[in-house]
Amino acid sequence: MQMHMRHRSRILRRVVRPQQSSADGDGGTGEGAECAEQCAASSLRALHELWNVQHEHEAEVQLASFAACSWFGPMTRLRAAQCQNTLGRLRLARGAFTKLKQREAAKLALRQVEVMNMPELE
Repeated sequence: MQMHMRHRSRILRRVVRPQQSSADGDGGTGEGAECAEQCAASSLRALHELWNVQHEHEAEVQLASFAACSWFGPMTRLRAAQCQNTLGRLRLARGAFTKLKQREAAKLALRQVEVMNMPELE
């Protein structure tokens, strides 16, 4: 188990600090944008091993599940990080979005009542 965790940590370090290419990336001839795309693509490929996915689409779904949870508070994000699979993380996000939608609908209803009770409208 500990060896597996060290291996995952090593993979994560490679993702966080991808190797720099030889391009200087000053953006003068568009090389900077190309370098940025290549670095992002290589980082996503490195995540394949960390996330135990075989295909680009699987990695994109995994990334989207983390992005969906980025809108929430620290406790929900922590629970999302602790999820063992993508489906669990997406279910967590759906539940959190449902609660957010209900909370915002309640706020809107209260605001409408406040507006309807304004003396200027009588």
